Amino acid sequence: MERFIKNTFVFTLIGLLVFPSFFYLKYHVNDIKNLIGYDVYHSIFKSQSKKKGVNTLLLGDSVGKQAYDNRSYNDSIYSLACNQAISLIGQYILLENFLETFESPENLEVILIYRPSSFNNDLDQPYTFNYFLKPFYDDKISKILTSHAENKIKKIPYYYLAKYKPIKKSNWSPSYMISNNYTNNFKISKTSSEYLNKINNLCISKKVKSFKIICPFMSNQFSFKDFSIFKKNIEDYNLTQVFDGYFNKIIFLDKSLFMDGVHLKDKSTLPNNYLDI
Repeated sequence: MERFIKNTFVFTLIGLLVFPSFFYLKYHVNDIKNLIGYDVYHSIFKSQSKKKGVNTLLLGDSVGKQAYDNRSYNDSIYSLACNQAISLIGQYILLENFLETFESPENLEVILIYRPSSFNNDLDQPYTFNYFLKPFYDDKISKILTSHAENKIKKIPYYYLAKYKPIKKSNWSPSYMISNNYTNNFKISKTSSEYLNKINNLCISKKVKSFKIICPFMSNQFSFKDFSIFKKNIEDYNLTQVFDGYFNKIIFLDKSLFMDGVHLKDKSTLPNNYLDI
């Protein structure tokens, strides 16, 4: 028995020494630029930086980023567009960060550039751990989480580990099966509906000049008939006013220009400031 206890102690000690070393060597990232989803961290940094002279703040998904890159638009048009995987909770936090230090919101136009499929995000994607939990999940987030969002987060394996620095500074994430077809599934999730209202209400409470949502360019493999469920969701969630004008200026481009039906092969296909913001 004594020998068994000693062996158990030795193997446990070896495990405690070897596993952290293995984890560090395989997953640890020294430079934040090498983290999966670095563009999200870049947008967080920009959102927390004090700035003046901004007339238009852009939030958005990766399609919005292709058109208005968050590394290029840093002046009167100020882009925080990064990725739909941060969900509209992440977009809300970016907006909240920005408005905390912005001195003249009454002159600010806030625009969310979001593809219809991006509203499908219900914290149920394989990207959620790296793109949303690691950058945004901390002890302060509880004050803005709805009960639905909190319940969705708790369904993600090992979600609680995302609060810890060794995990945040690594490219590790749990493996879990997800069947959500986010690319071509045009609908609005409950999470998106809740945080669209929060974004809109935040703009109102901060006396922001205006808030609107714009649909970016889309492949002509899609058409307006694909939006039937999406439009019904808008009515069901009482979001008609928030989506006012969303379908008016959709630019459909030839499908041959797209690498995956979503993103352009060459973003120079679009003129600078193609939405004439």
